[in-house]
Amino acid sequence: MCKIAGFPTPRCPVADAQCAKDHFGEDCRQLCSCKNGALCDPVNGSCRCGLGWMGPTCEEACPPGKYGPSCQMECSCLHNGTCDRVSGTCHCTKGYYGNQCQHGCPPGFHGENCRERCQCENGASCDPATGICLCPSGFYGEECERGQSWHITKRLTSNSNFGT
Repeated sequence: MCKIAGFPTPRCPVADAQCAKDHFGEDCRQLCSCKNGALCDPVNGSCRCGLGWMGPTCEEACPPGKYGPSCQMECSCLHNGTCDRVSGTCHCTKGYYGNQCQHGCPPGFHGENCRERCQCENGASCDPATGICLCPSGFYGEECERGQSWHITKRLTSNSNFGT
């Protein structure tokens, strides 16, 4: 009978000496406690965590800002972007884009990965995260479509005749 944990010996055929995935130890009698697809050491039952997991039995997901094998790698996302705990890929907050969320939306765009066009009128800019129009003085409305442009025109006309 084989009495060696997880490894074949000259007296034991390979098939007899290899433990099933969820067992370890002498004669493979002990049950592994690894979770989330972790690999169990056939000799001592220790767990080797997959990407994005940590802890003695790989029961803990990586904390924010960490990723990879046993959560040992640092995320590099900027502007409150979140990091995928497996790959380290950044998911940007609204108003930012780029591999590390390093770029703000260009003028006239907003939203997730800056995919949305701003709907503002009369020279208004929009908030890069929400798309809410930031109206210039004298204009109002959801898209800054209302205003008192006739007052501006009237004043310009009056001022140009002043002194003649």
